[in-house]
Amino acid sequence: MLSKLVLLGLVLAVTVGLGVASWPTITAQTSLGITSVGGANSGGKTLTSGVSLTLTSLAGGYRVVGGEVNGSASGTLTLEVTGVFHNGYTLSITGGSLVVGGQTYSVTSGEAQLGVHGRYLSGQCTLTTAGSQAEYTVLLAAKRVAGINGTPYYTVHLDLVVGQTEYLVTLLAQAQQ
Repeated sequence: MLSKLVLLGLVLAVTVGLGVASWPTITAQTSLGITSVGGANSGGKTLTSGVSLTLTSLAGGYRVVGGEVNGSASGTLTLEVTGVFHNGYTLSITGGSLVVGGQTYSVTSGEAQLGVHGRYLSGQCTLTTAGSQAEYTVLLAAKRVAGINGTPYYTVHLDLVVGQTEYLVTLLAQAQQ
């Protein structure tokens, strides 16, 4: 019975040791280096009101709902921090573009929320096309999927309806501050 307790204690000690040893790596992977406003993770920096963020796609594609049609997509989103809260940030979507199936849309406005550590983003924005007064509302959701050499990467999902056609767009985007 004593050997089981010793083994359990050894496993617990190794687990705690690995957690302590990996803590700098874990804290370095907080996306844009964003930390909670309360400073729970003092290794990073907090975003402040007025700071701009840009998501630029590196790869992307779309699929038409209910059909076999798919193709390439690309885009950029420019966001500005408008509110700083203990558990996250509010953002204004101030510009950008989206190209879906060869059609270019301009981002005119929008709102979004960013989680406290920059891991999750959700919101909506309005798009227009050149020569048209039609406006299209897009729902968006993004999740940080990697942080390589201090640069965060997000998968950005957009749901765009144009007339009777609904496009589901997915972009792999790099975030820059």
